[in-house]
Amino acid sequence: MFAQQKDGVRKWLVVTLAILFMTGLSSLDAFAAEKISEMKVGVILPLSGPPAAMGIGGKQALETYFDHINARGGIKSLGGAKLKMILSDSTAKPDVGVTEAERLIVKDKIHVLIGCYQSGVTLPVSKVAQKYQLPMISFAGNSDKILQQGNDWIIRTGPWESGIAYARYVALETMNKQKKLNLKKVAVVYIDDEWGQSGERSVKALAPEFGCTIVASEPHPANISDFTSIVINLKKAAPDAIMLNTYAPQTLLFLKTKYELDLGGGVICVSGIQDPGFLPSAGKTAWHLFLVYVGGANILENKSAKVKELAAEYEKKYKESVFGEGASFGYQCGQALVVALEKAGTVEHNALMKALSTLKIPYSDLMTPYEIEISSDFLGMKGQNKKCIIPVAQVDEKLNIHFVSPPEKGYTAVWPVLKASEWK
Repeated sequence: MFAQQKDGVRKWLVVTLAILFMTGLSSLDAFAAEKISEMKVGVILPLSGPPAAMGIGGKQALETYFDHINARGGIKSLGGAKLKMILSDSTAKPDVGVTEAERLIVKDKIHVLIGCYQSGVTLPVSKVAQKYQLPMISFAGNSDKILQQGNDWIIRTGPWESGIAYARYVALETMNKQKKLNLKKVAVVYIDDEWGQSGERSVKALAPEFGCTIVASEPHPANISDFTSIVINLKKAAPDAIMLNTYAPQTLLFLKTKYELDLGGGVICVSGIQDPGFLPSAGKTAWHLFLVYVGGANILENKSAKVKELAAEYEKKYKESVFGEGASFGYQCGQALVVALEKAGTVEHNALMKALSTLKIPYSDLMTPYEIEISSDFLGMKGQNKKCIIPVAQVDEKLNIHFVSPPEKGYTAVWPVLKASEWK
């Protein structure tokens, strides 16, 4: 009887040990590099419509960066998987962006999504990513609202709109102190979409903090062809500074109309100004224009050899600066994805999203004037890069760009003379 019990215990031990052994092998296998042939990256950008220059710049940067990574062995933690970009044109329309996101996720079986430049497209597309629990990296899309929706499936490596508004006011305050001026009357001109509205809200909300008064607020439709009535209204309000939230084509038209109608006040704008061709197109209408500045060649002085190599590859291929706004956002999205993939070692959605949500990349390894540190709760936003400090710069009469505020790593602060009767 006792012998039979001992035999039973032995058999139980043998079976148990076998199960534990197999479980152990399975667990070890989970930590091995996941081997897939390609990592499918869905990218939704405006390749047509008013902001197409931004989308094309982003496409070029992502293509260049993915080719660079693939030529050097792909994603090591995924067994050398190659990055495959599946590109869609949002045509700058929210409904098209949503349709394309659904198609990329359901039909093309993408592993991650990058998009969509415009906040008005990014916001609804981010809800599609949330619906399918697919990791998403915001390509610009500055509206604070995008990261205030309780969405666990999106991060933003670039700036947020209220932060941009804050930087603009700091630049204005800096110029007031440096030149002993009192420029306090602010007007807002904005495109009537999610991004423009977000910019207007942020500029209005921060005005009291800097002792400023909003003297005019002028929305315009995306297809505007004449700023005359808006400029006439602004002349009546006589602002010291105009906060402009609109895209490059509309900015050019606004500056031309402002110049022709002799509207005073400096313009502090956001989009498209550092893109190749913008300042030559604007010419003298851009004198004393202030801009939120994503980057310039001088930041390469403090960057790693890899970043310098990437910049050279892009400029050789496209014969233009890598620091155009679209290209800059493209690179930071691509770099964030690759770092997260190498950290996660898997394309499993939860693990990849965790890697993105805890991302840290030092200044020297990025094609930006800031570093990346994604926060789970930064100013009420989940997934925001809390280290994204954007410099502000001024364009002088020779179309040279001088940095005003804040003087970030790699920049030498130059305090330009306002001239033009000190903006009056």
